Amino acid sequence: MPVRRGIAAYRLLRTQHFCCIVGAMSDPIADFANECETHGVSPLAALKEGGVHPTMWWRWKSGAVSPTLKSFQAAKDGLKRLTERSAA
Repeated sequence: MPVRRGIAAYRLLRTQHFCCIVGAMSDPIADFANECETHGVSPLAALKEGGVHPTMWWRWKSGAVSPTLKSFQAAKDGLKRLTERSAA
């Protein structure tokens, strides 16, 4: 019986349901870029403010390197500081 369940799951993922699952996944790099654009801040400036080398932005964006959680959070914190500074 486990084989039948495996085949059923495969057939389910092979159809339109797979498109829904993939479509629901978000791209954190694109989300970060959109957030920067919304606040009028360059992603490079946000990375620099967060203590992340600005060239990492192009590496992340091209997919050559994935950001670590620590560096990505630092970039997000840099964006937050810049937006708070501009609001004040």
